[in-house]
Amino acid sequence: MPSQQPLYVTELTLKSHPYIKQNNIQLQPKDSEKRNIIITGRNGCGKSTFLSLIKSFLNATATGSIGNKEHYRQALSQRQLVLDNTTPSDPNYALIKQQATSAQVNFDAVGGQLNVNFNIPFKPQSNSHALAYFEAKRLTDLTKPTNITAPVAQHKPIGDHNTGKQFLHHLVNRRSQLAFALEDNATSEVEEIRDWFTSLDKLFSRLFSKNVKLNFLRTQLDFELVADDGETIDLKNLSDGYSAIVNMVTEIIMRMEAIAFSGLNVSGIVLIDEVETHLHVALQREILPFLTAMFPNIQFIVTTHSPFVLQSVDDALIYDLESNQSIDQAEELWKYSYEALIDGYFEVDKFSGILRDKILKYKELTSGQELDRVEKKELRQLKKELESVPTFKNATIEAELKQLQLK
Repeated sequence: MPSQQPLYVTELTLKSHPYIKQNNIQLQPKDSEKRNIIITGRNGCGKSTFLSLIKSFLNATATGSIGNKEHYRQALSQRQLVLDNTTPSDPNYALIKQQATSAQVNFDAVGGQLNVNFNIPFKPQSNSHALAYFEAKRLTDLTKPTNITAPVAQHKPIGDHNTGKQFLHHLVNRRSQLAFALEDNATSEVEEIRDWFTSLDKLFSRLFSKNVKLNFLRTQLDFELVADDGETIDLKNLSDGYSAIVNMVTEIIMRMEAIAFSGLNVSGIVLIDEVETHLHVALQREILPFLTAMFPNIQFIVTTHSPFVLQSVDDALIYDLESNQSIDQAEELWKYSYEALIDGYFEVDKFSGILRDKILKYKELTSGQELDRVEKKELRQLKKELESVPTFKNATIEAELKQLQLK
C-alpha cells in the first residue's frame, strides 16, 4: 500500500559543483509545505546538472548507497588535491586528471555536495514512493502486447525509462483480470479495476481536451482511445507534443502500479528536465496544471526556459539559477510579467516570431471567409491567446494587436 502521507522535498542545499554557476544554493518553500519546484535560467548555468544531482540523491537514498557519501567525498578531495598540485607538463597529468574526474562522477552518483531534506523519513528499500526522472529528449515508445500475463509492474531505479513502454501490455493484463473477476463474481475486485480504468479515461480526456475512453481491441490484444464523436487515437502514433506527455504519464502510472493498485494517488517525486520540450505554446501552459491535477500526491521538480510554463501555476517555488533568486508563488502569486521573466535570458526573438505567426493566422481567419468548425475553434483559441500574450517590448507587435482590438 502507498504511504498515508505523501513524500516531498522541503529543502535543497548545494555548496558548489564545477558545472553549476551558483554556489551556496538553498531552496526552501515557505512553511515547508508541498510545492512543485521550477528551476530556470540561461543555457549553460547548470539546470540539467542540478536536476541530475537531485536524481542521484533520491536514488542513493532509495537504495541506501547514500551511506557511502562521505567515502566518495574524501576520495574526491584526495584526487583533487593531487590534481591541484600537478602541472599540465607532468607526464602523469592526464591520468591524474582522469582519476579526479572519475572521483567527481562517483561523488555525484550519490548527490555530490547536494543535500535534500524531506517532510517525512525516506527509508531505503521501502519502495513506497514513485520516483521518476525524465531527460530533455523523450517520446513515447509504447510496445504492442503479444500475450496476456499476470498484471505485475516491477520496481525500477529512478531514471530507468523502460517501465512505461509496457503500459499497453499492462492495460491488456488488467482487462483480462477484469474478465476473470467478473467470471468469479468477485464484486469488489471488479469495481476496483473499473474505477482504475475510469481514472485513466479521465486523465486522457483532460490531456486531449475531449471526452475519450480506452477501448480494448480484443482480437489484437491492444488498446486505443475512442472519442464521443467516433475519432480514434492510437497512443503509439502521436504528434511529438502529445507523445512527450504520454511518455511521462505512462512511466509515472507504471511506477505507481509497482507500488500499489490504487488509482493515481500514490505519493512520489518526479523530475523533468526542460518540461516544455516538444510542446507548442498551448501545451506549455497546460503541462504542469495537467500533471499536478492528475497526480495530486506527486511533487514535480522541473527545469524550463518557457515563460508560459512559469506562469501556468500559482503554487510553486520558482528558482532562477542564473541570479540565485527564488520566488514562492504561494506567498506573492507571481507579480512578474512575461516581459520581466523573458528580459535578460529568454529567447525573445523566438517568441516574438511565434507571435507574428499567430497574428498573421488571426488576420487570415478574420478576413471574412467562411470558417469550418475546426477553424472557428482555432480562431477562438487564437483570440484568447493574443488578448493575454505579452508584446515582448516590441512596438510593432503591440501596435498590430491594438489595431486588431486585442490590446
